[in-house]
Amino acid sequence: MASKMRGNWGALIAAAVVLAIAAPGRADAQARQPVAVKIGYLPFIDSLPVFIAQEKKFLSEEGFQAELHQFRFGGLAMEALLTKRIDIGVSAFIQPSQIAAETGVYSRLLHPLLWEGEHKGKVLASNALMVRKESSIRKLSDFKGKTIAVGGFGTLQYFALQALFKKAGMDPRRDIKFLELPYPTQPGALDAGKIDGAAMVEPFLGYTEEKGLARAIVDPPVLKYRSYYLIFGREFPVSGLWAHPDLVREFPDTGKRMARALARSIEWMYSNQDEAYDIGTKWLKLERKFIKRMVEDGGYWKPYPRGWTERDWQSLRAQVKLFEEYGAVKKPVDIKRLVELP
Repeated sequence: MASKMRGNWGALIAAAVVLAIAAPGRADAQARQPVAVKIGYLPFIDSLPVFIAQEKKFLSEEGFQAELHQFRFGGLAMEALLTKRIDIGVSAFIQPSQIAAETGVYSRLLHPLLWEGEHKGKVLASNALMVRKESSIRKLSDFKGKTIAVGGFGTLQYFALQALFKKAGMDPRRDIKFLELPYPTQPGALDAGKIDGAAMVEPFLGYTEEKGLARAIVDPPVLKYRSYYLIFGREFPVSGLWAHPDLVREFPDTGKRMARALARSIEWMYSNQDEAYDIGTKWLKLERKFIKRMVEDGGYWKPYPRGWTERDWQSLRAQVKLFEEYGAVKKPVDIKRLVELP
């Protein structure tokens, strides 16, 4: 699905232009009242600060009248953003980069969301390359000629795995068969022997481990930790909250206000974890124990009320380099144009 979308960004741009012409005067109409925004979220733990910001009224206190809408993955959210069916959306960094490269439309990063990596003495991650417990696969080279399920072609996960196997001395396009398989079906397919490995994410990763169905591959020095994203550095930005550039132009303080709301949400989350788990359970429709696991071990969120650090910039540049190296983007991307610094 994600790969099919890449060829349609131009058509989506044309539709967005029609919508823009048909709806003049939005800034004038809303300048004297709260800014009504539709926010697209994903059914993953990445979106937890967005849920909290809505539930605890941090968004309304910053002048946003927000409606939240669910999308199955970031590509669908960015498609809706591009056609202005939503104003703000949660996505990994790859889809906004692809859109910028292919159409020249630069969505604006309002605030990073989930990170993976070394944090407060622990390595936190929400993904792993899993095999059946009894599998003979022990190291990366054992995957030669094997089938690995991914959530989607053209995704951040897909390109990260290609980089992983290349670093291990393999040709991922020749040596590995990648199969597109929805995350909820991966545990069953792995258990039934229909696939040899699966690039799993939470909460399906936690479910699989709890049931004793699979184990994670770790193969130092290339794959030092179970997260394949961490082959690029000590930490890795997985997702962010993105705005359509027209929203930022119409309301220039959108970035500052949203950054404050999300920063407050993240700080509140870590100070009120029990209630945060309840909010996550409500929105994600998961058992509380999985929400707790994902918050405590599946990654971390950093509040950015006043902008990024140089270390964060290095992490983002590493991602864009990955996209360019593996053909995820066809033209150079101006990273700074993607970022709306508070």
